[in-house]
Amino acid sequence: MNNLSSYGNFHSAQQFLSLTDIEGETVVINRFKLVDGNYGTYARMEVTLSDGQNVLVSTGARLIMDALRAAEKDNAFPVTAKFTHSGRAWVCE
Repeated sequence: MNNLSSYGNFHSAQQFLSLTDIEGETVVINRFKLVDGNYGTYARMEVTLSDGQNVLVSTGARLIMDALRAAEKDNAFPVTAKFTHSGRAWVCE
């Protein structure tokens, strides 16, 4: 019997990170899309790290999603960002 893995590429070309993984690092957000998940809508961002590595970063942080929408409306991408905590909220510097 054949194995399903022989019919597709199940290894992502990009690494998935969380905001915690890139906290305090200045990155470039190339683009994003909003995705409906099990726990509500979240943003999936295509990000270039300071070392040139391209990764995917997902967040449901409302302030960040609002800023991403505003940047998209302004046709501002790519944009730089530095994510940090302000209390319990994620913010951009």
